[in-house]
Amino acid sequence: MPGLMAEIVQNDNKHKNILVLCFLCLGVYVYLYGNVSVNLEKIEHIQRSALRQLSHVLHRREDGNDTATASRRSEWKGASALQEWDASRRLLTVFTSWSKSGTTALLRNNTALNWRKLWPCLHPVLFTNDTELARNVQKHGWDSLPILHTEVNMPVLKHMYLTAMKLYRSPLYAFVNGDILFTQSLVETLMKILQSELYNRSAVLVVGRRTNLLNVTRMLATNEVVLTREAIKRGELFTPWGIDYFITSRSFPWGDMPDMVIGRIAYDNFLVVEANKRNVTTIDATKTVLAVHQTMTKGSEYKSHSQPHNSDFNLKLLAKIYKKINYAAGTTNGACYFTKYDNKSEVSIVRR
Repeated sequence: MPGLMAEIVQNDNKHKNILVLCFLCLGVYVYLYGNVSVNLEKIEHIQRSALRQLSHVLHRREDGNDTATASRRSEWKGASALQEWDASRRLLTVFTSWSKSGTTALLRNNTALNWRKLWPCLHPVLFTNDTELARNVQKHGWDSLPILHTEVNMPVLKHMYLTAMKLYRSPLYAFVNGDILFTQSLVETLMKILQSELYNRSAVLVVGRRTNLLNVTRMLATNEVVLTREAIKRGELFTPWGIDYFITSRSFPWGDMPDMVIGRIAYDNFLVVEANKRNVTTIDATKTVLAVHQTMTKGSEYKSHSQPHNSDFNLKLLAKIYKKINYAAGTTNGACYFTKYDNKSEVSIVRR
């Protein structure tokens, strides 16, 4: 069988479609007629591994015949990052953390299903010490990792990044609040950033505003066409002060960051201020990345501002270290660049 697949790939490009169809048919056959005692998670794992290898084989052939693609990729930073992206197609290791008390089962499942639909470009990870939550996301193809560093019973942000960078290889890493949903617009924007000279020149921090949307069902979370339509129709763009995703390159100085925790105010605006001070390339992706916030009830969009326990932990921590911080310079508007769609409906990056 391996020899046959190799022979097919060496033939005309039209055979690629046949190979992909054969793979999909095989997956359906295994699902429908395979031994019912076989664990479905194992079947999915086999399919994922096979698809990764198939993607790698086809992609290598495309690289050999497309000089434009090869030329474009030669501008990327670091051969190792490029090789890793070629092999797995993973653009982003994305992680979050949630608790049963702070979220609903519907919200958590919506996020798990939504992020999983962007595989293999996104590799989702949940930081949790709850075995039930870990099992639930693993059923959806996520990884789970224990929370090892906490303050005021909340995960320390920088250690989430440092752990993810140690265990996973990808050009970009991101903490995202666990109630945020994405579409393919995220993948398109990240690919543009990775192909830009900005990614070559320095560390990168990508942020953006979210769109609050009430009554997000499972169908909405898993159908990006309908999700986009509903977000345009009845969604509300949130303030530039509130940032829910932080996409960084591996070279971002996370080791130098204070022990700020997630779920409390100030860390988001501080990161933009500090990144600009350290000459990190900061990019506001609001205009090209749809980030939908699953708003449960009116007013819940300001949840982190109303936490009764140590809500000002980050503020006090940062005040001790930096004395005075201009948080107003740390909104999404404080990013030095922003993305937009040009007249060809392609993502472009513009200096503010």
